[in-house]
Amino acid sequence: MSKKVRKEFVLYDSREEFEYEDYVEFCEINGIEPDEEGSDDYWDWVWQTRNDYYDDMMANLSWTKIDYPLMIVGDLGLWDGRHSIVPVPIVSEGYGRKFHASDYVGYDVPSMKAAIKKCCEGRGTLDVDVHYEDGLIKVCAHHHDGCNVFYIRKLSKKGIKGMQAAANKHEDCNPKEWWFCKIKRDEIDF
Repeated sequence: MSKKVRKEFVLYDSREEFEYEDYVEFCEINGIEPDEEGSDDYWDWVWQTRNDYYDDMMANLSWTKIDYPLMIVGDLGLWDGRHSIVPVPIVSEGYGRKFHASDYVGYDVPSMKAAIKKCCEGRGTLDVDVHYEDGLIKVCAHHHDGCNVFYIRKLSKKGIKGMQAAANKHEDCNPKEWWFCKIKRDEIDF
């Protein structure tokens, strides 16, 4: 019998709802008198719990097996429609030293962690969800005009060469589908 593997799963969702009973249980465990539902204390707890979940996800990403070049592609949902972003290559600092180009985004943390941080810039943990979907990471940043959707994709060897060639010419990347390969589920599962 083969094991069925989920092709999609949620890494983080800031819109997750928290039951009042969870807050009451938290208060009881910590010897705190719970306030009524909807109180400032309750909403402070919800906010802190969401931040803790986000911090946990980011800490867990430090232990993933993903530390290779990635690229962020996607589009912004704005008041006047959807607009594609300029693809953003993400390379960890250690891997980036192999490049002789200066036009990549280099970080001293694992590339997946850096990519998710880049997608959440300006949004923090407010109205953001992060999903694994069949070989890529999808980050949705919701706002008053709509939703910015970013896809974090693993670069293949051909993609890395294409990215290097564009960077050496100081041109924007124009990635082709064959630049990418799938992120394996066990690489992101923590």
